[in-house]
Amino acid sequence: MRNSQEKVKSEDHELKMENNKLKAEAKEATLTRDDLARQIQDGQVALNRTVLEKDTRIEALKLEKGQLEGELSQAERRLAEQAQQYQQTIEELTRAQSMDASALQMEHECAVKLNQEKDFEIAELKREREQMAADHRDTNEMLFTSVAGQKQLTELLRDKDFLLDLRGGLEEQYVEVELWTDRSVEEDS
Repeated sequence: MRNSQEKVKSEDHELKMENNKLKAEAKEATLTRDDLARQIQDGQVALNRTVLEKDTRIEALKLEKGQLEGELSQAERRLAEQAQQYQQTIEELTRAQSMDASALQMEHECAVKLNQEKDFEIAELKREREQMAADHRDTNEMLFTSVAGQKQLTELLRDKDFLLDLRGGLEEQYVEVELWTDRSVEEDS
């Protein structure tokens, strides 16, 4: 009889230790879950901010692209008109062979200067187009980074689900131990 009481007490002690251990594990799982929830929320906020920044940048680039395309179109029209004017000037110069050398030289210098100015405008527009292409590449890199962040967030959500399932299992074990302990105490009484 005494041995069975000592055995019951020993088992009761072991159950209480196991119960305390399960409580500690449940508490640790809850803290881990809460920490993961905070990390997920922080990750979602950062992702939303990145997506908003990306969308804003894309809209700005679209507007800028439209403006630059309009400017390029206008410049091309002006260049076509000026090419026609140059052709007319050349024809006039050909007809005006009687002009003296100094007047002819001045006309030539004006034409060369005008041509250089147009060449400069063309070069500037090309540089702006190259800048737009570089901005487009940067936007693509930002989009790639956003997708990678989304994948990381998905992995965190999977980890959270796993910990919640683990916590549920621990809580069921804890309830079973409590029931068994209660039955043991009632049987001892």
